[in-house]
Amino acid sequence: MSIHGDREKPEEPWTYTIWHVHTWKGYDKVKDNATSILTTSSSESACGQTGLMKEMDYFLQGKMEDNGEISITSCNLALPCYDVNEDDVNLLRDLRDEKKKCSN
Repeated sequence: MSIHGDREKPEEPWTYTIWHVHTWKGYDKVKDNATSILTTSSSESACGQTGLMKEMDYFLQGKMEDNGEISITSCNLALPCYDVNEDDVNLLRDLRDEKKKCSN
C-alpha cells in the first residue's frame, strides 16, 4: 500500500493505493485490477481513516465511487488481518452471500 496525504492540509483527502488480495463483493467493478485508489478524509474528526500503515494486510470495507475510486471512512471496516477472527470471516461471507444485511 502506498499512502499520499498531508496532516498539514486537512482540507485535502488522503489517498491509498491498495493491492487486492481478495474481493468479497463488487468483483465485477474491480475485475482484473490488481490495485485500486482508496480515498478518505485526512481528518479523523471528519471520519477519515488515517491510521492505515504501509506493508500491512487489512480487511477493508468501502464504497466504489463513480470515478472508480473506493471511498472509506472510520465507520467502515478496516482491520489488520491478524485481528480478524473466525466470526468476522463468517460475517463477511454471510454479507457477501446476502444472507444478512448491514445495519446501522
